[in-house]
Amino acid sequence: ALAALPVHSLVGEFTYMDAYFEMVSGFTTTGATLIGDPSGQPRVLLVWRSLSQWLGGLGTLVAILSVLAPHGLGAFALEGLVPSQGRQQGIHIARGSATRRWMRAAVRVTPFYTALTLCLLVAYSLAGMNAFDAFNHAMTTISTGGFSTRNGSIAEFSSWPIEGVAAVGMLLGAIGIGTYDRLWRRRWRRAAGDPEVQLLVLLILAATLAALLRHLPDMPAAADLGTRLSFLATTLWSDAFSMISALTTTGYSPSSFADSGEGWGDVGPFAAMLLGLVIAGGSAASTAGGIRLLSVSLLFRHSLAEFGRVGRPRHIHDVSKVQDGTGRLHIAWIGSMLFALAAGAGILTLSTLGLDFETSLSAIVTSLANAGPIHDVVVGQPEAWQQLPTEGRVLGCVFMALGRVGVVGVVAMLFVD
Repeated sequence: ALAALPVHSLVGEFTYMDAYFEMVSGFTTTGATLIGDPSGQPRVLLVWRSLSQWLGGLGTLVAILSVLAPHGLGAFALEGLVPSQGRQQGIHIARGSATRRWMRAAVRVTPFYTALTLCLLVAYSLAGMNAFDAFNHAMTTISTGGFSTRNGSIAEFSSWPIEGVAAVGMLLGAIGIGTYDRLWRRRWRRAAGDPEVQLLVLLILAATLAALLRHLPDMPAAADLGTRLSFLATTLWSDAFSMISALTTTGYSPSSFADSGEGWGDVGPFAAMLLGLVIAGGSAASTAGGIRLLSVSLLFRHSLAEFGRVGRPRHIHDVSKVQDGTGRLHIAWIGSMLFALAAGAGILTLSTLGLDFETSLSAIVTSLANAGPIHDVVVGQPEAWQQLPTEGRVLGCVFMALGRVGVVGVVAMLFVD
């Protein structure tokens, strides 16, 4: 509420509710914006927006380590950040008072979070950004927030090196601090065998291949080999960047996509795939949103076991099941179902305001998964959030906060038992 005051005073056409929406979107690292052309706004406002996402990402990591994971809330408890059966696993800061846990988490997280931001700042500068743009995009990339200083976001720079830096930065923000801890301790095999990292790579490759096959019929038939190879390379990079952007819940779009002029509205196959990746999200202990990759991995393995039992009924006792002695699958199932129930309730509520189903679906899912810019891509409008009525923006604020804390965390606060 306080952070919205300077936004309200700097943007003349903004009501206070608009400014509040902008700051909720910032601190929850959602990236939904009501500012039509950021390049026309005062620079101090753009820095404030970027800083809100950077602080929101840092606060999210600290809260996961100090509050959510130690209390076993949702997917955060699956990352191995708290002791199990009396033994320390990974990053351990569960002991001590709440204040001490906050301090320990801040001391562990802030240095490497700041270091990654500085690395991205240097990389963006070397790729061709000016100092101001590089400073802002470094903060919004590592936090997987998606705010930009340009109207067309990353696409407006029309630079493959800049998009490459953005892609790496988004992945760094989404792989989780548990993976960083394993890399720091030189546990290469454990890091490579992390189910979240493996699933992240698998989803990006599979989604990129599916998108590429969809775009192959658009290849010029009468063109020479060089033109075809150029089309193939541009399309492959565009699809890969879009998938990385959706899965990490950042929401940047590549320049090749912006230049294509392709419509993505009506929740077609490709837009539906983007929403699916948004729902999956990033690592449990990261700034990305969604139901988290570890939950998806556990549910996927369990589904394979169930399919095996259906396909071989006479050997049902010989088929190995996913062991759930620690309750990990139970936690993943509860978190996923509460996410689905919350999304369904939000879609029904937003539909009562007169919005069509596609817009309601996209707005609620991207709010709950903290992936605001994807809403513009799915509905095919560059300023889709501005089309929502005030009541819809209020509902968006509620679901952005709900997605950042986690539906399980909110339920646990309301019903302690």
